[in-house]
Formats: sequence, C-alpha cells, structure tokens
Amino acid sequence: MMVRPFDVLGFGAVAIDDVIHVDGALRAGKGRVVRREQAHGGNIATALAAVASLGGRAAFVGWRSELPDFRASLSDLERCG
Repeated sequence: MMVRPFDVLGFGAVAIDDVIHVDGALRAGKGRVVRREQAHGGNIATALAAVASLGGRAAFVGWRSELPDFRASLSDLERCG
C-alpha cells in the first residue's frame, strides 16, 4: 500500500483581504478609519486549514510571490498545519 504525504491537495491562489473598520456608516463617501487589518486565506487556503484542524494532512499548490504580504499568508498556513 502506498503512503501519501497528505490527505488533501488544494490548488489555488492565496487571498489577502484588507479589512478597513470605520467609525460608522459612510455618508457621501466619508468616514473615519478606526482600524486596519489584513486577513489571509481564500477558499482553498481556508479549506486546507480546516482539514488540518480536523487532524488531516493538507498540502497547497499555488502561485508564489516574494511580496511581504504573501510571506505572511504562507506563515499563517504553516501555523495551521
């Protein structure tokens, strides 16, 4: 019997969302930014993180960038397993 190094293999792209929190509903396109954060994921990355959290072995195949934001996304995926 062949042993595979992973249970689920995902192909896709990592998404980086810039989340902007404002002080209230925007009126006439104006509002005050109170906090900014980034959320790393995407459909495939989120599914693979779920597999790992349930004890499965997940692997990711996708596009790579040398931008700092992308390296942070990879670090998040590695932390998830």
